[in-house]
Amino acid sequence: SLRLADAFLKTLVAAAAESPVMLVVDDIHAADNASVAILHTVARRLTDGQVLMVLVGRISELRLSPAADALTSDDALSGLISCQLDVLVNETAEALVCRLANSSNSAHPPVARILRAARGNPLAIELLTREWLAHPSTSLLNDLESLDTQPAARVGIPRAIGKMFERQSRRLDSITRAVLDTAAVLGRRLTALDLYAATDIAPGQAAEALSRLKDEGLLREIGGDLEFRNELIRAQAYYAVAGPIRQNLHAKVADLLSQREPKVDAPNLEIGWHFLRGGSPTLAVPFGISGAEDAIAAGAPAEAQQILEALLSYQHDEELCRQMQLLLAKALLDRSNASKAMPALESLLRSGCLTVRERAEVTRLVSNAEFLLAKSPRSLRVAAAKTALEAARETGDAELLLKALLEYARTCKNLGDAEGIRQTRCETARIIDSGTQVPSAYLTIAYCDYYTYEIRSALLALERVAQLNGRDLAQLSFVHNGIGSCYSSLCNFPEASRHLRKGLEIAERIGDDSRASRILSNLTLVCTTLGRYEDAIQVGRRSIELGKRNINQPEIVTAYANLGDAYLLTGDREGASDCLERAKEWVTTHDDWYMTVIFLFENASRALATGNIALALSIKREIDRLTGSAQQLLVQGGLSVKLDAIKALHEDGPESARQLAVDRKRFFRKRVPMYYLDALAVCAWLESHLEGRYSTETQDELKLFEMWGAAGKRALLEAQGFLG
Repeated sequence: SLRLADAFLKTLVAAAAESPVMLVVDDIHAADNASVAILHTVARRLTDGQVLMVLVGRISELRLSPAADALTSDDALSGLISCQLDVLVNETAEALVCRLANSSNSAHPPVARILRAARGNPLAIELLTREWLAHPSTSLLNDLESLDTQPAARVGIPRAIGKMFERQSRRLDSITRAVLDTAAVLGRRLTALDLYAATDIAPGQAAEALSRLKDEGLLREIGGDLEFRNELIRAQAYYAVAGPIRQNLHAKVADLLSQREPKVDAPNLEIGWHFLRGGSPTLAVPFGISGAEDAIAAGAPAEAQQILEALLSYQHDEELCRQMQLLLAKALLDRSNASKAMPALESLLRSGCLTVRERAEVTRLVSNAEFLLAKSPRSLRVAAAKTALEAARETGDAELLLKALLEYARTCKNLGDAEGIRQTRCETARIIDSGTQVPSAYLTIAYCDYYTYEIRSALLALERVAQLNGRDLAQLSFVHNGIGSCYSSLCNFPEASRHLRKGLEIAERIGDDSRASRILSNLTLVCTTLGRYEDAIQVGRRSIELGKRNINQPEIVTAYANLGDAYLLTGDREGASDCLERAKEWVTTHDDWYMTVIFLFENASRALATGNIALALSIKREIDRLTGSAQQLLVQGGLSVKLDAIKALHEDGPESARQLAVDRKRFFRKRVPMYYLDALAVCAWLESHLEGRYSTETQDELKLFEMWGAAGKRALLEAQGFLG
């Protein structure tokens, strides 16, 4: 041992004579006594060399290794510095995940979920990130998250964690080990001492054992509470308990929780899951249904979906099944998952046992699903929306009627029925005037006003919805997206970005990929308008990625168009062309009038940007075949100005084109500043065409692009030939 130490020392000194040397020893607590003795000897005899020795070990295990403890606490080592490392803070942990993801060129990882499971442990963060990037659909992260709902039969915990857990758990006495087993079942509720009665352990004994587990490093204290150091350790502890014993523990915990008063401290969803995992689906049903209703109301549709799908896999009486199917359809549509919701809704309509209210609910949800699917013939979608409206009127329930009116307004927009939207707004306004002050009323008003370019009125209505909204996160995400879109139309881009990001955060929290994709598309437009093209491309790609992941993204054509503009303004014509091609593929497989017209407008816009006026006019003729001029203005105000002016110039002469552009500029000046900029550019183009220069007034107006920060908007208009 001494000869080895001497040889090792000479090697280090010789190497340090040429350049500084850093020696890193990981897991010093796990080293054998002979290895630690050599390191200790070398550390004492290294006095002058340029050697840095870094010893890494777990504090909870160092004291169990006398040799390692003596080395790391030796006061005779004058250069010894002890440094206790805390877990990574969220910002640093998030940066680590992003760096790992960027190096792999894979899909964007679920950062928040990884951070929740790893709890700041860098090794766990790296492991979970790399594993998710390699196997996103079957990742270990999914298995860890299912511990509180439907645990997998087995989980591939890394061997290093398994060995560490085995080494530490062997030292535990029987009571502490029983507390560890129960804590793994309890999860976040592990400090509820009365629940350890499930293993006949008194609260005092449980408290003492939990302290021991904290000292052992299996648990950690945070915010005055205890939790597992990370979910990998919890999973190892959970699966170390034999299956039948785990089932028995879940059943006992469910029984204890169900006896608690009040139930606020014991959510029904949690009790339902414990009964299910305890092998008692019949006992789980009432708690599962109540918990699912609470989850949907609180904006957590994914949680409701999970337990309802699990409960429906068992046999129940017809009434309970109908109740659960309706709740499941609501949860699915709150996550924009129409393709899974539609079979359940069709089954309910066929049942013939629905009450008047239930039928109204189901028909409204069918209309919502038809909008998201965008594949049914237009006549069927109109029929579905009208049926929902009539069924809602039969109930006499104002809230149901308002929700049906919103669905009807959305259908009218997608079919270009401006008159239907105006009638819907009038009926909604009458309901509000009668004293009904609920979020859905103002949401319908906002939807109608936004479509008819009463943007400021729509903004006020949406802000009223945000004030009235209770816990409905799905609705709140929709509202913030709407507010952001209003501010974008008003050229207030900082506020637009703030609200869009807030809506995106909520959409990601509730697991609505479709909504998140649509919000990211709007953010892409904002970034492009501001001239932040690289940000726009990054956000736009994320929008498309989420949109392709969820087949019920009814506005993915807009997402492709917005990303295409960002590519175009960076000179990537191939990327822009590919976006247009992908949008065309979607349009050809969906019977969606609104998105078809949007696609044609965007196609014409791209033709203008490439200088192909003949193609732009040809596409304009196709748009005219599908729509009237009033409809075109409502679908795409900015592009309709450009195409109408070019058509008027070629068919009726420059004066006619200029008058049209001036009229549109006047129309949009107060209503939609974003489209006002388009009309201004067209007026400037025609003025230059007729007069050979800009007037002083036009030059002053063009300064608005700079004042509002719309550098990207101006660049696109320059690319299309309207500004020089």
